[in-house]
Amino acid sequence: DQTHALNLDSCIVCGLCDNVCPSEIPLTHTFRVAKQRKTNLMKQEQLATETEERYLAREDRLANTRQRVAKRPSKSDRQLLLDTAMSEKTALSGKTAMSGKTAMSEKTALSEKTALSEKTALSDTKNGDSHERQ
Repeated sequence: DQTHALNLDSCIVCGLCDNVCPSEIPLTHTFRVAKQRKTNLMKQEQLATETEERYLAREDRLANTRQRVAKRPSKSDRQLLLDTAMSEKTALSGKTAMSGKTAMSEKTALSEKTALSEKTALSDTKNGDSHERQ
């Protein structure tokens, strides 16, 4: 605060004030030290602010983690959920297998029907050719 009152920010540390000082006080060195102290103080304040922000962010993360852990189901509830999911999966896979068998049966029947109609068409063509020759 005193450095601001003395307008040390305006000093460019040229050294001319040392030459004209009648008391031969090393003003340039004094100003340089004062500016360095001000810079160090500002860095410390900035570091303190950043540290506080990190601390508060960490506290928020820990609180969120505690809430998530508290919301987790108990071990017996988790096992019940797993058992339910497995039984649903088993039931679903059984239905899929049954529908797969039905689809295969329909496919086989369709291919047999197609083969039969092709045989019939072929035999009709042969019979037609033999009737024409006679």
